[in-house]
Amino acid sequence: MPLGAVAATNNGVVKFVRKLGAAIDSAALRGADRDYLAMPEQPWQVMLRGSTNQGDLKMSTVIDGHALIGPEWGDVTMEPRLNTGVTQYVGVAVNYRGYGLCYSEDVGGSRGSLLHLSVTGGCYGLNLRIHQYKTDEPEIRLTFDKPMPTDTTFYDIIPNPIKVRTMMLDAYYFFNSKRFSYCAAYDQSIIQKRSAGSPLVGAMYYHSTIAYDQDDNAELVMLMGDVGKIKHWQVSLGAGYAYNFVPCRGLLISAMAMPTVSVYNRLDSWSYTSDFYDKMIEQRRTGVEPTFVKSDYEICPTGHDRHTSSTTFNVDARLSITYNIGNIFFNANGQFNHFRYSFTKQSGRFNDWYINTAIGIRL
Repeated sequence: MPLGAVAATNNGVVKFVRKLGAAIDSAALRGADRDYLAMPEQPWQVMLRGSTNQGDLKMSTVIDGHALIGPEWGDVTMEPRLNTGVTQYVGVAVNYRGYGLCYSEDVGGSRGSLLHLSVTGGCYGLNLRIHQYKTDEPEIRLTFDKPMPTDTTFYDIIPNPIKVRTMMLDAYYFFNSKRFSYCAAYDQSIIQKRSAGSPLVGAMYYHSTIAYDQDDNAELVMLMGDVGKIKHWQVSLGAGYAYNFVPCRGLLISAMAMPTVSVYNRLDSWSYTSDFYDKMIEQRRTGVEPTFVKSDYEICPTGHDRHTSSTTFNVDARLSITYNIGNIFFNANGQFNHFRYSFTKQSGRFNDWYINTAIGIRL
């Protein structure tokens, strides 16, 4: 290709990028009250971000204690809890006028990662957060009805880690975009100069996958009523209120609360059988104390079940603190989410919270 054609192509790309940037800039404060909101001249924000995170998944199922333990036993309720503990992530975030990407890696031992994508404008906010981690020490609570009511809790170290992956997509629409900015609190692409609040409506999509369907996890699969993998989907709608409080120049404290109601709640479970149960029963029948060498067992898939649940109520809550000093800013923000599901003999809940801290510069 001639050099002139290459130069013309490059100039065309540069012009397109400049026009796109100008369009984004003009849309960021369209219709805004400039006494309340201001846009920094620098369009880019680059941040070093630390994240403190905890995912806490609790499942519950009922198994037949009569067959598993002995004729005098009734149903046994199993409640495994998969808790990452409080883990630390470190990552880098890059934003342009409300369009942002952040990737963080775990530095606390849970072998996890976080990916966060955000798109925010004058009257809307859209966030995608993907969290994946592994745990090999589930907390398991047993509740016996017979021969006498008993509760016991223990930690089971399993050979193959349980793999957990969650994805949350939330979207918000703010009715007072003239004086209130979601961007000011969560990506620092806008400056909130005076206090203001806004009613809001929103939607949330949640999906999780919990898998421990490995041969040497046969004991855990049996204790979970022969279920070795679970996928959960939930769609929720809600309405709430957000408020940006500016107590002094440069400081912003933002809070948001949105109660939600689920309009779609589905759980898929995959069942497995194994020789673990048969070998244990045979050992008990011959009077030999059962021994559990987990590498000696194998599992085989037996079916896939799909369930839908009734309406549930959840909550989406956020808090953010930002301090601006010229082109430098400091931010801390957190979010708490709570999800529930309930079916015939299976139920559970997932709590997820995080606190992000960041130091950034506008370029």
